[in-house]
Amino acid sequence: MGFLDRFKKKENTEEAHLVIEAKPGEVYAPVSGEYIPLEQIPDDVFAQGIVGPGCGIQPSEGKVVASADGEVCMIADTKHAIAIRTREGAELMIHIGLDTVSMGGKGFEVKVREGQKVSCGTTLMLFDMDAIREGGYPLTSAFIVTNGAEYPEIHFETGKYHSAAEKVGFLSMTAG
Repeated sequence: MGFLDRFKKKENTEEAHLVIEAKPGEVYAPVSGEYIPLEQIPDDVFAQGIVGPGCGIQPSEGKVVASADGEVCMIADTKHAIAIRTREGAELMIHIGLDTVSMGGKGFEVKVREGQKVSCGTTLMLFDMDAIREGGYPLTSAFIVTNGAEYPEIHFETGKYHSAAEKVGFLSMTAG
């Protein structure tokens, strides 16, 4: 960066501020909020690990960021869920709220497209917490490794608050 580049107007400075250098195997918080064990999600499909291992989140703000460096590999038609495939091949999905598929996309604003390369901390979507609550849906969200069978060791730090883009866990292709 040259000296004069410092004075050029930067776009998306808030977003650029969140983007961090992700370390291989580390997973970062996609949403600010209280992280809970998977079993505490009040939905059997998630709580029993049918979709994959992971954790729950009680969101404190309506913003989803990339939880690692990678590529957007799935955006639900109803915009309530989004996933990225990390450079190492892990598929990390964030599902906002429970039964929010019924909202038909209302209250969700996707900021990326499928196939787009993203850096950890890049804003993926915004969601309206009030609209979800007013619709009668729980805000409890799921953060899942959908191809978790490929990772013998997966750990998420639950029982505490994490800010978006803060390290929240790790996964390893080798046990131990």
